[in-house]
Amino acid sequence: MAYVHLALAHLKFHKGRSVLLVVIFTILMAIPVLADLSSRIAEDHLLSRAQQTPLIYSAPGSQLDAAMSALFFKGEPGANLTMADYDQLLEMDLALPLPVLRSGTAGGYSVVGTDLEYFSFRELEMAAGRKFVQLGDAVVGARVAETLDLAPRSQITTDTSRIFELAGTYPVRLNIVGVLQETGTTDDFSVFTDLRTGWIATGLGHGHLDLETVKDQSVILSRDGNKVVANAKLKEFIEFTDETRAGFHFHGAPENFPLSALIVAPNSDRDAAFLQGRVADQYGDTRQIFRPVAVIEELLQDVFRIGTILQVMIAIISIAALLAVSMVVSLSLRMRKREFEVARQIGADRFAVPAQVVLELALLILLAAGLCSLIALTGEQWGDFLFNSIYLGLIAS
Repeated sequence: MAYVHLALAHLKFHKGRSVLLVVIFTILMAIPVLADLSSRIAEDHLLSRAQQTPLIYSAPGSQLDAAMSALFFKGEPGANLTMADYDQLLEMDLALPLPVLRSGTAGGYSVVGTDLEYFSFRELEMAAGRKFVQLGDAVVGARVAETLDLAPRSQITTDTSRIFELAGTYPVRLNIVGVLQETGTTDDFSVFTDLRTGWIATGLGHGHLDLETVKDQSVILSRDGNKVVANAKLKEFIEFTDETRAGFHFHGAPENFPLSALIVAPNSDRDAAFLQGRVADQYGDTRQIFRPVAVIEELLQDVFRIGTILQVMIAIISIAALLAVSMVVSLSLRMRKREFEVARQIGADRFAVPAQVVLELALLILLAAGLCSLIALTGEQWGDFLFNSIYLGLIAS
């Protein structure tokens, strides 16, 4: 007990050095622990999203790009599907196809056009308001609502990256009608609309003033009976109201309107096998259908290999840090040489000095281990929050 008392007294006297050593030991222990914890949290969340999605139907190209677009609303596949693909899957009567249309961003968050079945498929519940039912309605994820301070009856405007292009699409102002409950998935970082609103946001549709009632006659280029031609001064609507909603229209055949991907929910495992076979036989050169969990697992294997390299680098850095700490301890022992000589002169045995030094280091390491355990425990408890803030934030950006 005397040795412990002396060790504690010495550490207390040299508070600055003791705190510094505890911090160093804690960091050396915490880095590999947190790296492993964060990778496990990311793997669990990413795999969970993929495992909840049986199949993805997309245009040919990178399956990873298609999976990221359909699962996490990030990036775009090499080519788009069309509504004709959606109708063909419906006619097969083997699965429920769920359309996913990437429609740009609003407030920096992905705007996703889909249908109401998507909310049932993902088991999304409303925290406030209702789901979209008409043109211009939007439902926002929990984190979007929190970050941008949105609620039902508020509005959000789509972003535009083509503001300097003369032919660029107008941004549209969406009416927030509902906020989703937080799920800890990428849905929290998304803005959902129906497909028609999504197509308008991408420029496939727009609204005009009623040319029969327009007051500014300078927008009229010519009249020929019931046919009225306007010039470029005609204003396009960017808001969806009861007065303007009827003025929106689309250009082109509906079956050619684009979709980013289709999430496919087969009626059974047997139907899933039949569906994959039929797609391979009939559309093998132009379409693909695949299990996203296999794609995400392959991605995680690549990440694991990178993580192994990082762990080796962390180990090298830790060894270098330990050598630096050893040098500090060695210098400290030299500075305490006079202290140890006095201890021997007053009757301390030959094991007193090494015992005191070992106890001091053991107490510092024990305190650092306790702090590291606390950090790891906190990381486990706040794992979902960290994933939402970091991983999903990066995915949604």
